[in-house]
Amino acid sequence: MSINFLKNTELPYFELKTCSHGFECRKHIHNEFSLGIVEHGHSNFWANGNVNTIGPGNVIIIPSQIVHSCMPKRQDNWKYKMLFINEAWFATIIKKNNGLKRLAKAAGFIDRSLYYRVESLLSCLFEAGNPLEQETRVIALLDQLAQNEPSICNETSRYPTHGLKKVKEYICDNFKDKILLDDLVNISGFSKFHLVRFFQQIYFLPPHALQTVLRINYAKQDLKKGRRIVDVAVETGFADQSHFTRTFKKYVGITPEAYQISSK
Repeated sequence: MSINFLKNTELPYFELKTCSHGFECRKHIHNEFSLGIVEHGHSNFWANGNVNTIGPGNVIIIPSQIVHSCMPKRQDNWKYKMLFINEAWFATIIKKNNGLKRLAKAAGFIDRSLYYRVESLLSCLFEAGNPLEQETRVIALLDQLAQNEPSICNETSRYPTHGLKKVKEYICDNFKDKILLDDLVNISGFSKFHLVRFFQQIYFLPPHALQTVLRINYAKQDLKKGRRIVDVAVETGFADQSHFTRTFKKYVGITPEAYQISSK
């Protein structure tokens, strides 16, 4: 398995993930808007509560905070690239573009005819070049994507109650800390059984999994800053560095050390 993360120091809003010979990743969320292409192989792509098969030529969009996962059908024949676009940067771009606002709502697929244009952009964005031209090309591509109505993954209707919203907000605000199910019961007013059941039905993750995903996403940002791995592990609430490393690899595909090196 080979996973790498590339950055352009002059354009910190973008990060590229390249993956060959993939792994079955757990359900997770990104803090960024994601745009990906499948180069080889096929995978079951889970998003919005439904599964779709993706393969070579597919162009995939995954908005920020959308729960998703990939399950390659063959580990030795799976290759893709994924561009992560900073959420704040993306928000400034979509302000007056209704087409882009549609892209930001749900995971889906873009017309295959745009595959080679996306591939070309990903190839040039992280090479030495003119940052003005590179950023302009990203915006131009997003504009073209917005003009092509995406094929949205069927979305399950979800209507969280006030109690469940409060539970999610509490987890998002306190994910570094130890959270007990009793704490969430007191916030929501549900029994333990119904809280776990309804939370997963609405948000596609049980409470503890959401907490773990938030910890991993926070850790990735700290690792990019060059912080010591042991300090990141402690701050994000893991029992020790070993536990942090095992969990990080399950979600990201590589160890914290490898991620930190590739993000420099």
